[in-house]
Amino acid sequence: MVLGGLDSVVGGHAQGVELPAHVNWSERARGCLGRWRRRRGCNFEDLEVGATWETRGRTITEADLVTYAGLSGNFGPIHMDEEFARATSFGSRLAHGPLVLDIAIGLGNLDGPRMATLAGTELHCRFLKPVKMGDTIHVRWMIEDKVLDEARGRGRIVSRLDVYNQREELVQEVAVGGVDLDRVES
Repeated sequence: MVLGGLDSVVGGHAQGVELPAHVNWSERARGCLGRWRRRRGCNFEDLEVGATWETRGRTITEADLVTYAGLSGNFGPIHMDEEFARATSFGSRLAHGPLVLDIAIGLGNLDGPRMATLAGTELHCRFLKPVKMGDTIHVRWMIEDKVLDEARGRGRIVSRLDVYNQREELVQEVAVGGVDLDRVES
């Protein structure tokens, strides 16, 4: 269920949100659209194992690398020194792996369901191929598991994010686990 993201918000109000045919969602998940529009998000019951969505693309820029280096303090030469990077087997500067991860999660938040997330507690990443300035990434996201915690009144989901470049090469595999979501009040 691609819920429009920034393209569907005009003047602070969600506009007609299209649900593409290539996305696998239940009627209940489609029903969380109203709560998404009110910025409350989808609850545990709205999401089903096997639900998938694909995000729009986003190009990695010089500004991304410089900003991330400043925030993280990682000014490693493979990221910041073009002459150094040119002499490596990569041939040019690389985006920081966690930068690409954060952009991928952000893309999922823009183009996927807005979840009523309380906390995320696990993240497992594999950086498979380099991402360079000028590469455009997009994400295929899938709900892999759900566990209800009746005692705490919430549920946990496990998602898989596959991050691809513009050549459809898998560049990162990410497992996001331990995401606590509110339950619908009974």
